[in-house]
Amino acid sequence: MGQAMQATNVLFPLVRIIRRANGLAHFPEMRKADEPFLEEVMSDPIVRQVITADNLVEQDVRQAIARAQTHLGLL
Repeated sequence: MGQAMQATNVLFPLVRIIRRANGLAHFPEMRKADEPFLEEVMSDPIVRQVITADNLVEQDVRQAIARAQTHLGLL
């Protein structure tokens, strides 16, 4: 499988994860000004279930996040 296909397989499930997380934004816990650390988010049982449901592994999600941070100039 080519790199473009692998990137597509990783990024589209990540979009679903982000959309699902945005759907949770109306909960008071999600309105806090303090953003959770990545380790805290990745250990959340709901996030783990979403990752599993999208047939991903944690390393794929972490790599996608790192690439996004790099492209956005956050690192």
